[in-house]
Amino acid sequence: MKININGTTHKVFWHHNIGKYFGFNGSTICKIINKDTNEQVAIGESFCSDKDSYNKKVGRKFSLTKAISKFDKSVRASIWDQFKTQIGV
Repeated sequence: MKININGTTHKVFWHHNIGKYFGFNGSTICKIINKDTNEQVAIGESFCSDKDSYNKKVGRKFSLTKAISKFDKSVRASIWDQFKTQIGV
């Protein structure tokens, strides 16, 4: 997914670890990369409880939430708007 943060294009990648993973039922890693410099600007990881069923959509949302937590509120709102437009809810 491509997003715009303060006029700069970034790419958002997700990696899904399905199955037993450090005692969890799965995890999702979200990385935000500056497209121009290939620099990783943010990362977030979500874990699925052993009691829950793994769901990629839920993992994407939780990991993105963690990845963008360092940005100010207006940037986070813009990223969520872009997410909803490109990925859906």
